[in-house]
Amino acid sequence: MRKQPKSNVTSAPQWPEGARVQEISVEDRLANGTAPGADNGWRASRWIVVKDLTERVLAGMLLLVLAPLFLGVMLAVRLSSRGPIFYRQTRHGKDKIPFDIWKFRSMYVESCDARQSDRIWQATEGDPRVTQVGRLLRRTSLDELPQLLNVLAGEMALVGPRPHAIAEDAHYARIVQNYDGRFRMKPGITGLAQVSGLRGEIVSDDFMQRRIKVDNDYADQWSMALDLWILLRTVIVVFRKEQTY
Repeated sequence: MRKQPKSNVTSAPQWPEGARVQEISVEDRLANGTAPGADNGWRASRWIVVKDLTERVLAGMLLLVLAPLFLGVMLAVRLSSRGPIFYRQTRHGKDKIPFDIWKFRSMYVESCDARQSDRIWQATEGDPRVTQVGRLLRRTSLDELPQLLNVLAGEMALVGPRPHAIAEDAHYARIVQNYDGRFRMKPGITGLAQVSGLRGEIVSDDFMQRRIKVDNDYADQWSMALDLWILLRTVIVVFRKEQTY
């Protein structure tokens, strides 16, 4: 039996004033035009455009500021094992439009090829497919750094529901209620679920159910204040190295 990682799930994350998720139904949000998915929600649409432009500018600035780190990681990956520096995999974006997500390669090249199949491949604790440099990259989430390019291209956001592998989307859409609701928003480099103890290996269907509920809560009640809180919380979570293999 596989040992399950210690859960850090909190039943009620403490959001700051102005960023608190309220119990408002999706139907009410759509009716009054404040949900991101509302056709007549001109106010929501306006702020979504502001979010998109702001995150693209921030992604460009971060790529410039982090260029030395970016180059250092590229060199480390190149020297650690044979194969390409970057790893690309097709994921579903907003409205389930496919796009290629970018990562620094953290696994041996043979394992990367296998992950392109229809089988669900999750990294686990002590996974032999992960290179030595890859373990450090995954612990610090530096393997996700190239996704700033996805944000710059408008395919992802800094904050939003994390994109799952295509095989995971197909599997969990059949068993998790309202799974596709998360596709109302662009996928993010970080998200509300990831700072609420629901990141890392999917240890059970119930774990995924809780993650999707939080993703949909975010999509229903997104705000700039909530995004800012998530970004600040992400720094803390990454330094704690929680549930990442």
